[in-house]
Amino acid sequence: MENSASTGVQVSHYRLMGGLAMTGGVLYAISGLFVDEAAATTPPWLSLIGVIWALGCLCGLVGIGILGAVGRGLFGRIALAIAVLAYAVAALDGLLSAVGIFTVDTSPLFGISRLGTLVGMLLVGIAALVARRWPGWRTFSPFAVPLAVPVAFGVFLVAGDSVIQVPLFIGLAWLLIGYAVLSTPEPV
Repeated sequence: MENSASTGVQVSHYRLMGGLAMTGGVLYAISGLFVDEAAATTPPWLSLIGVIWALGCLCGLVGIGILGAVGRGLFGRIALAIAVLAYAVAALDGLLSAVGIFTVDTSPLFGISRLGTLVGMLLVGIAALVARRWPGWRTFSPFAVPLAVPVAFGVFLVAGDSVIQVPLFIGLAWLLIGYAVLSTPEPV
């Protein structure tokens, strides 16, 4: 198989990266069903799922990079770098919460990482649109993350159900992005 010149990674590995992103997304969506905003602390296993989700997101971003879906220019690289940094901070935040150093409410990294992921994925989506290298609907898949928050709040307002949580929609967004990476027919 041909090697990607910029990463030194076999191009066929993008499918694995997409599958790992999907796995993280599914776990995070399931964890959204167990979030209890009334509880004083988050159980460590939920924080560990957050770590797995963030690592899966990082894999998805690596897959996007391997595919060259955001182009090879400066803007695409900066967009990917911002998103990668934000998800790395989210993984660190989940790890620190899981071992009990912080809670979600007291973590200085939680808000920064979550806002960073939204901004990063918005930039990745713009870069994918500008590059026009990802076929069809896949180009729009990174926008699922920044759209997940208003959709979650809209569903909450309509349904009024406290079971509907933002992590559920963020997880579904990463399921979609992971599938976009996994199902790309050939490197773009």
